[in-house]
Amino acid sequence: MKKIFYTVLLMMVALSCTGRKEGKMIAAKTLAFDTLKVVEKIKLLENGVDTLPHAELSIEFIYPKSYGSKADLKKLQSLFYQIIFDEENESVSSPHQAIERYIKSYTEEYRDEASDYSHDYSQYSQIDNEIDFYNKSLLSFTSNFENVHSGKVMREIKYSVIDLKSMKKLTEADMFNPGYEEPLAQIIRNKLLEAAMEWFEDVGIDQNPRNSFDDFDAIHANGNFKIDDKGLHYMYNQNEVARAIFGAFEIDIALKEVAHLFNLEVLNDLGINGEDDPEIAQDSE
Repeated sequence: MKKIFYTVLLMMVALSCTGRKEGKMIAAKTLAFDTLKVVEKIKLLENGVDTLPHAELSIEFIYPKSYGSKADLKKLQSLFYQIIFDEENESVSSPHQAIERYIKSYTEEYRDEASDYSHDYSQYSQIDNEIDFYNKSLLSFTSNFENVHSGKVMREIKYSVIDLKSMKKLTEADMFNPGYEEPLAQIIRNKLLEAAMEWFEDVGIDQNPRNSFDDFDAIHANGNFKIDDKGLHYMYNQNEVARAIFGAFEIDIALKEVAHLFNLEVLNDLGINGEDDPEIAQDSE
């Protein structure tokens, strides 16, 4: 039996007071969020008894409740549906419908997969997200996915950055100057080495951290990043670049470390005030 709980999350924040463009006042756009919680228990057989294997899907979805015009809000919500629920249908009209469509797809996939197993195939899945940072120009958030079945636990963390002006998910190519790929990759590799070295120190093992990675020299920016006024934050999920024992790698890169790669105009357009930091402004020239 599905249980749906509504929790109002009053995160209303005036992103800017007023702005000027061509001598005219621009009204501020207020961004507010709400939370929708759903717990769905799915029987293995549609008309089966409760004692049969089953799946349980738990969703805690923070979504934009209001932002600018109706068209602005619809575009922003559609991005959330696409990123979190893989929803490609732009005609989805509400968070409730997006979740209902996801539950339907999840149910079909669970029952199809279960037909390949001769033993008990119960499954537990959880999806939630959190808002990390936003201003008048960009919004960064984290999506968490967990799936447990057949004694295996799979977790994935997905970072996303939305440009609130263009209403699209940002990529590295949107923010950096041409030729950024290898210099950024070198920074990321060094950060990963530091993280692996700390891991070995914590467990008391003396080993070259470089050998921890599957193909160290092939590691590049993976698009799984978020940005705030402190810098870039990358996530490399478990098994992505190293053996499972190391878990996920979360690395932080200060803005000044990548200032020479950034398109300063884009950076400031996103409300990350690199021009206010002399060190960043100088390195970006």
